[in-house]
Amino acid sequence: MAQPRASVCGIAGCARPHHALGMCSTHYGQRYLLTAQAGVCSAGDCSRPVLAKALCGLHYSRVRLTGSPHRRRLTPDERFWPKVDRGGACWLWTGALYVNGYGAFRGPDGRTIRAHRFAYERVVGPIPEGLDLDHLCRVRACVNPAHLEPVTRAENLRRARQVTR
Repeated sequence: MAQPRASVCGIAGCARPHHALGMCSTHYGQRYLLTAQAGVCSAGDCSRPVLAKALCGLHYSRVRLTGSPHRRRLTPDERFWPKVDRGGACWLWTGALYVNGYGAFRGPDGRTIRAHRFAYERVVGPIPEGLDLDHLCRVRACVNPAHLEPVTRAENLRRARQVTR
């Protein structure tokens, strides 16, 4: 035989009439707060109150989205290469652009750098001191290292003038 429903709130010390889930309307509305009072988040040194599965709301959301309660920062390469369209000869930068058309990327040290310089240094190696990278293809958003050549500033400007004439 089925158990009869309690006619009063199931929270100790409360005699108000039952509303739902064995609680009065006041405690039913506060059920998430009551759950949170049961403890603190079990993710590392987090001291936020528990929302579900022994985790606070932040860490519970991360588990649902990524499978882990901990935030993992992406490496610069993991952030950079998805923003490159390698569909043609030129590898076009699809991220932020400077007003002059060159790609802008936040480097490993937190400073914004030109995307073609980052790509060249990752694929080829360091840019020689005192040299600029010349886009042989003349496409400023191109980050294909095969289209970049280290040249002096004077040579880079001379080549740019030849194209505009």
